[in-house]
Amino acid sequence: MQIGFSFVQVADPTSSQGLGIVSEFFQLAGSLTFLFLGGHLVILQAFFHSFEMVSLAGIHLNGSIVEEIALYTRMVFVCGLQIAMPIIAVILIGDVALGIIARTVPKMNIFQVGFSLKILGGLAMLIILMPYLGDIIKNLIGISMHQINLLLSKMG
Repeated sequence: MQIGFSFVQVADPTSSQGLGIVSEFFQLAGSLTFLFLGGHLVILQAFFHSFEMVSLAGIHLNGSIVEEIALYTRMVFVCGLQIAMPIIAVILIGDVALGIIARTVPKMNIFQVGFSLKILGGLAMLIILMPYLGDIIKNLIGISMHQINLLLSKMG
């Protein structure tokens, strides 16, 4: 499901593939938010702090640590779904509504109307969600740093 910008592709010179304009926007916005919030400094601090907590040859991986790593991976996936779910829901509802319209009014050119409506609905949800994404990402970075510190303390 896409919001209608699938025809517009941006060439990625590093991977020689076409990227959607919305995914390119989110990649740039996420990178800028990450840098603006000081995420690069937090990662460097965590990297140096990890050597203080766990020595190079002193790592101990047991079943509970691997289980926690799997739990944190699941948490990252769930957080990504929670961030994307409002947009996915709007696109899904729009597709269902366009399907119903296409069945009830067969002479209507649903593709022409559908592209405009999906773009309008998707961009409206993006505009509504953008003010909240910075706070969500800031909270997620704080939570993840706390979880990484707990995990490193258990490893050392």
